Amino acid sequence: MKPCLFCSIINEKEAAIKVYEDDYCLAFMDIFPISDGHVLLIPKPHSEKLDDQDKNIQMHLYLTANEIIAAQRKAGFGKNGTHFLINDGIDTNQHIQHVHIHLIPRKKKDNLNFAYKIFMHFSGLFGFRSKEDKLENIASQIRENMVTTITDSPLLKKVS
Repeated sequence: MKPCLFCSIINEKEAAIKVYEDDYCLAFMDIFPISDGHVLLIPKPHSEKLDDQDKNIQMHLYLTANEIIAAQRKAGFGKNGTHFLINDGIDTNQHIQHVHIHLIPRKKKDNLNFAYKIFMHFSGLFGFRSKEDKLENIASQIRENMVTTITDSPLLKKVS
């Protein structure tokens, strides 16, 4: 069985441009973004489906997604809308068998480009990989705007 890429990222065996991390989840930039600011949010415990996660982790993922979307908007990404897409199981064309949430900022009149790029994602072709310096710049903008209300827990910490 092929090792899970997302588990390798969590264990820092593979690189990723992190946006947020705590004891329960990790958010990082999609290297094949559908739009600028496209972030992937994953639970740290491995599972293919969201309902295989502990209910508290499920709830935590939604709260964290909300905070990331707020930070994306403050940074200028998806000010008027965001797609919240959950890849939950193999029938969702989940190319990496680890449940993950796409937080995809949208902008006016991007429908044709969005449709093309989402089709590429679903097909597994993905398109062109983004340059690392561009992704790091965007991640930095999002991180700078992460003012979370969920960090009241002593377990949680921001990525610096």
